Amino acid sequence: MEKLAIVTLNERGLQTAGRIKRGIGDALIYGLASGCQEADVLYEDFSQLVRELFSQGVGIIGICTTDILIRAVTPLLHDNWQESPVIAVGEDGGVIVPLLGKMETVKGIARQIGEVLRGMAAKPTSGETWLGRGRGNVDEVEGNRGKVTLVGIGPGSTALLTPQALQALLSATDWVGYNRYLDLVEYLRKPETVCHASDNRQELERAKMALQLAEKGKRVALISGGDVGIYGMAATLFEVIEKNPGKWEGVDIEIASGISAMQVAAALTGAPLGHDFCVISLSNLLKPWDIIAQRIELAARGDFVIVFYNPVSKQRRWQLDKAKEILLKWRLPYTPVILGHNLTREGEKIEIIKLIDLNGQAADMNTTIIVGSSQTRIVRRGGKQWVYTPRQYPGV
Repeated sequence: MEKLAIVTLNERGLQTAGRIKRGIGDALIYGLASGCQEADVLYEDFSQLVRELFSQGVGIIGICTTDILIRAVTPLLHDNWQESPVIAVGEDGGVIVPLLGKMETVKGIARQIGEVLRGMAAKPTSGETWLGRGRGNVDEVEGNRGKVTLVGIGPGSTALLTPQALQALLSATDWVGYNRYLDLVEYLRKPETVCHASDNRQELERAKMALQLAEKGKRVALISGGDVGIYGMAATLFEVIEKNPGKWEGVDIEIASGISAMQVAAALTGAPLGHDFCVISLSNLLKPWDIIAQRIELAARGDFVIVFYNPVSKQRRWQLDKAKEILLKWRLPYTPVILGHNLTREGEKIEIIKLIDLNGQAADMNTTIIVGSSQTRIVRRGGKQWVYTPRQYPGV
């Protein structure tokens, strides 16, 4: 029987920890001293505690996000092979993510927790471990059949990395992606995982490289920010496949969805996407401005909430001002506009402004913009502004 510690950070997590302890038996609950006075053991420093427990061979069930658990144990994995299970559990018990340990052991514990909490345990794939050094050869692929998994890593925070995406990153032999996105998840990369970074405009080359690596039997994570199917590498991969009929037939393809920036911007401000909406990229690198302008016009006439991706860059700032001109023909000047900057990353900032105040200097390539419809409104509650678009449209 594994010696287990349940580590929590707050009162809500303490309740979930209690349910786990009652269900699985012998385990100690460690609670942050500032918020979990009823825990079996109190602690002051989360990372220090986790490292001490891990070094002692104690299995860890963290009632927390995956990122802080991974950051805590990663320094120990470069020099030591440890088989202690590490599992992340959501505060509400809804998701259980096995992160480290003997596959058979960690899956068994995760399954047991899932039965107690009636939560969803993410399913690990091939290989003995998810994180750190496995005993097998990382290049061994079941049946020697290669695979490309298109991975959306979300807007930046590992807290918003889906279990499926995390699983794909940790089980890959090779990562392929734009260098900036690879940097965001570098701390998850195992020492033996090969990283293939490239410039932002080398999408076709990246997709082809991923397929060529998989053809050799590699498990490849082809990485995009946000959701890989929304202005991401998924379309690029299929474009390469279409242009090369008959090639790479032996390569498996899987798509691990991610959380998009527009979802995060909406969640941080209320429910601006509560009714019909559309998404338009303002970049004219792959389509002419005339088409972009036409789509903005039609979306505005149709009274859609409009999400703008790629609003400006160092080389182009005029498109956002032109978009505003078009919108003002169909929207009132005080229409709510949300600007989400560097969402979930350092420098995150959310602004709610009026359409009349929108301009090309208000955004950069890391800004997601949501322009309300004629029905979008602002609600003030407790000193905070919330934006929402009602589900019901006038006339019904």
